[in-house]
Amino acid sequence: MTSQAAAPKLEKIVSNNETFTIGSYVGFEILIRDKDNYINATKLVQLINEQENTRKLLKNITSTHLYRQYKQYINEKRAGLETIQPPQLEYQLINEYINEVRGTYIHKKLINIICMKTSIKYLDIVTEIMDKINERVIAEHNADPNTPIGTHVDNVTSEFMNYQQEKIDELREENIELKTDVKSLIPRAVPKGKQRSFCLIVEEVHQYDDQIKIQIKRKMKKTISKGLMEYYKNDTLLFIDNLPIATTINEVIKEQLSTRVGMKIKATKYTFPYDQLDDIIERIKEIVIEVQDV
Repeated sequence: MTSQAAAPKLEKIVSNNETFTIGSYVGFEILIRDKDNYINATKLVQLINEQENTRKLLKNITSTHLYRQYKQYINEKRAGLETIQPPQLEYQLINEYINEVRGTYIHKKLINIICMKTSIKYLDIVTEIMDKINERVIAEHNADPNTPIGTHVDNVTSEFMNYQQEKIDELREENIELKTDVKSLIPRAVPKGKQRSFCLIVEEVHQYDDQIKIQIKRKMKKTISKGLMEYYKNDTLLFIDNLPIATTINEVIKEQLSTRVGMKIKATKYTFPYDQLDDIIERIKEIVIEVQDV
């Protein structure tokens, strides 16, 4: 009988028949209202003040011209995407709730600007990240000056976001391996007619001697730049479009290929003898068709 490791339990607070979760954001403890996933900005600013020995006030941050402009920008952007009036970006919970959860709650898009205006350390981290992106943009533009620099910015930013998502996906899959026996996972496919906004890509990582390493990626199409999409479609080992939004396809592929002789699997990367490549690509295609109803 296979044992299953228990997932770590997040601390919960109950007030007024609602639950609130104590989570984390870049090392800062945050309080999340489970009902809408809004974050308690009051508690966040108080925590940063304690950690960095400062006396920032949330009301001073939210009253700045930049903060108000950013809220307006988010609302205008959301209004163009939604057919109904988007919910407010911040609100207060005071009456009928215990002291531990009272305060001003903000949409997740506002947490970054709150942290930047409250924490010097956070601002420094963000600055270093943006400096690295800028260095890459300049290098790309110097290598290809005929392409507008704005295009290089879009490409580098998209590549950076995709890389981060890949690392997150790898960590999630490694966590799944630790917590759950793969055989206990039931493949889930969204029925025909439902939203299909993902694609599956199989890329060669490198080849050495008689071995080849490939990586299987499942990406949301809207996060892929036009140039990168063309690369995926034309220059990779396999590209399958229009996959359902909710699947366990990576786990199914891993389960099917793990029994092959000479196969080594780490997260989404597979190493095996090169002479098996064509057969494995064909098998991956079959699995996707079987599971996803492509």
